[in-house]
Amino acid sequence: MKENLPTELPELLRLKIRAGLLQIEHSGKKDTKTCLDEAYHVFARVLSQGGVPISARVLKKNIPAWALRWAIERKWVIYPPQRLRQQWPNFSGKCISSHESVPKEELTVKFGDYMVTEDYKSQIMVMFEVAIAHWEAVIADRVAPAPKVDDAPPKAADEMKQQHAANPTMREWSPAVPQDVGPKRLPSTISSPLAARRMESYLESNPMKRSAFAVQAQTTDRTLRSFRKTGKVRTDIFKNIAKAMDITPEALLKPD
Repeated sequence: MKENLPTELPELLRLKIRAGLLQIEHSGKKDTKTCLDEAYHVFARVLSQGGVPISARVLKKNIPAWALRWAIERKWVIYPPQRLRQQWPNFSGKCISSHESVPKEELTVKFGDYMVTEDYKSQIMVMFEVAIAHWEAVIADRVAPAPKVDDAPPKAADEMKQQHAANPTMREWSPAVPQDVGPKRLPSTISSPLAARRMESYLESNPMKRSAFAVQAQTTDRTLRSFRKTGKVRTDIFKNIAKAMDITPEALLKPD
């Protein structure tokens, strides 16, 4: 059912999205809101990891429309929109539903590939509110400028400048510029039982199956099992694991 996924995305991303969406099971244990929320996170996570620019339009318009299309095809939500029956047939002996489809002429609001009512769209968008807020925060955190840090606090800097004014032979103070030593290189093999436990906790709290996570991390189930058991894994695989968890390798290694 690849046709249910956005054709404007690269084939590899669509395959990853499909793999994640197929892990979502709509049943008595999961209501429609939960399934739509999980579907939204699948789209956003794959786009983020795939390097696709995520704008406000993508978060508030594209992803909700894509998730709704998948939900309708999987029959998580009813389409066309329903309303209480306005008129009842004048015959008996047959079970008649209390609801009926909203007439096409009343479907005046476009929502992705579908025409809906304003109330229908509002009800669906409410189910995405938490996921949208989460990813807005994630994107904002990534683009926020790093704080400027001087070697001396403002008060100390002012005092040293005053001393220089009183004694011109004193070397004038200026904030030290740290040397760019570049990012710290990781060893060829990572040994971190703590990182392995964090990955395990992530998998337990995430609806994605381990095989799908292994695909996103570009490794195998066997390698993940070995990492969970020994706490050791190759650095390139470790970086892919962190990327699949949507965090940095440094954050995955950071002590509690």
